[in-house]
Amino acid sequence: MTTNLILFVFSSIVTISASHSVRKEKNPEITTIKIKPDRSYPIGIREPSDMVFSAESNSIFVVSDNGFIAEIDTSGQLIRKSDEIGTDFEAITLFNDQLVVVDETPRRFSKVNTDFGFIEQKRLTYNGGRNKGFESICWHPEKKCFISITEKDPATIFEIDQDFN
Repeated sequence: MTTNLILFVFSSIVTISASHSVRKEKNPEITTIKIKPDRSYPIGIREPSDMVFSAESNSIFVVSDNGFIAEIDTSGQLIRKSDEIGTDFEAITLFNDQLVVVDETPRRFSKVNTDFGFIEQKRLTYNGGRNKGFESICWHPEKKCFISITEKDPATIFEIDQDFN
């Protein structure tokens, strides 16, 4: 199993756990496990949504709800940050030495180089509320596709090829 897939599954479990804790009041039979971090690092990024580790640069790329991408070192220090190049970035992954970013509000998937320049963009139609679009992305190497999940009402799993179809 690849690191991206493991991180994707972990973040999905955390999201599901969070939704279960909300439902616990309605259904006392649901058990919630609280996850406590052993440490944290302030990163100085407004509204961070997702991150991906790059072994090549030994750094972490972070996307923000405010439409920018930042690169930080492994202790959380800002290396550099893009201008506001999106609307509502929710997810990021690495694919073929490129960043792949999901912009939730316009339902746009983008390939971005590591200098934060757009290579390719495609809008995918999905009928959901403005803030209920695509929330995650990871590359599935065995199936040779991206996997993306919408937030809710209903949560939907999409398999998307490398050309965003």
